[in-house]
Amino acid sequence: MNKFNVSQKRMTNIPQILGGYNIIKLKPLNYGVLKGKISHSCSSCINFSIFDSWFQSWTKQDLDETQKKELNLSDEKIKDIQKWTESKYDNLANLFRNLQEAKEFKNLFLKSVPNLEIYSINFSEKDANLLIEEFAENVGTENYNYNKGDFVLRKNLLNSIPENQNEKFLGFDIIGIECDGSFHSFLCNNASNKLKEKFGLDLNEFGLYDEIEDTDELRKFLTNEDYFEPVPYYICKVKKVVE
Repeated sequence: MNKFNVSQKRMTNIPQILGGYNIIKLKPLNYGVLKGKISHSCSSCINFSIFDSWFQSWTKQDLDETQKKELNLSDEKIKDIQKWTESKYDNLANLFRNLQEAKEFKNLFLKSVPNLEIYSINFSEKDANLLIEEFAENVGTENYNYNKGDFVLRKNLLNSIPENQNEKFLGFDIIGIECDGSFHSFLCNNASNKLKEKFGLDLNEFGLYDEIEDTDELRKFLTNEDYFEPVPYYICKVKKVVE
């Protein structure tokens, strides 16, 4: 019998595995059903997800001047951030591995910056295993897995760390993973209307879903490139660290 039976298809009933943490600065969307409103997605397409590729000097990615100003960062401070990151991470890092590192970074470099929150993303065993398998070293290398799964999110899921029960549940996101571990949300291509029409999914007060019923039909729909990017998609639970 399939271990993901009917009673287990409701995501709120399923224990979750930690994917990682990020420091988030929320911003209103400028398109779609949430235009002018906020979603608490951790996708860098939707909000300012602070821990990103610019943390590592070798990626040659830079913050724009507006982002530097938002975070009160000088070029010298950015170099300090890159040194900190490169002393701890030797693979592509778009998430902090654990809460301790997220808090350490926030206190070291962003202590004076207002309106920053620490969020975690967490995955069911099914989604964790799917992501681990679909980004294995020799899988999908010609289509989406150009870095052969060498990023923090996949490495973290391999450790099977349980979600932190003391964090505030915000909702479920549906995210599409790129080769460097960064990710899209279902909101990127404005799929929420279609998800409501086909699966009865209503956005909650945080611009996410209180519940998602995991069905084969839903999984198939997540491969529809009219609404989703051409990368693998997974369901994740978004939680906020209460400090």
